[in-house]
Amino acid sequence: MAVSPALNSFAGRLGAAATVRSKRAGSLPSLTGGGIAERRCPMSGGRQFNMVSPAIWRSSRFLGVSSDAKALHLYLMTSPHQNSAGIYVLPDGYACADLRWSPDVYQSSRAELVAAGLIAFDEETHEIYVLRWFQHCAPKGPKQKAGTERLVAAIESDRLREMVEGDYMAADEPAGPRLVDVLPISPSSRLMARGSWEAC
Repeated sequence: MAVSPALNSFAGRLGAAATVRSKRAGSLPSLTGGGIAERRCPMSGGRQFNMVSPAIWRSSRFLGVSSDAKALHLYLMTSPHQNSAGIYVLPDGYACADLRWSPDVYQSSRAELVAAGLIAFDEETHEIYVLRWFQHCAPKGPKQKAGTERLVAAIESDRLREMVEGDYMAADEPAGPRLVDVLPISPSSRLMARGSWEAC
């Protein structure tokens, strides 16, 4: 299968991922003591808004989890830590401070979302990825794409980075030919289509 120049360029930029990740802090911030809610989370996105599709209320995965897990999923999609890549570092202390939840409630709800196939989580790096993010929140325009690719390159977890890269490149592939581009349309069909449109 031919690979588009855009995807080749993206793959080339991923070669700098190790350099980008090596510049990040080597350890997570302390989660004990005061001031947790005041510190910015690593890889915080600072987005003004996030898109949530109404189709979520028809998702069997989403509807099948508990009320706490639903609330957590909506938080993970729309929290101030979210970014254009759908993945970010979220230590337990930050989430518990935001949600005003106990660690037990947060961790059990997160495990429920992982089991339901709604998120992926890396225990070592504390990174959370909202699965199928790019189906609804694909970056638009070259600047946003470049910013998203920088975030993907900075993902610490090898497993999650491969997952995000695959989802991003699948969403970035050009759409196939439209039906009208494949099927020949006769002049009479065009007239019928125009007539029915004008009749409305």
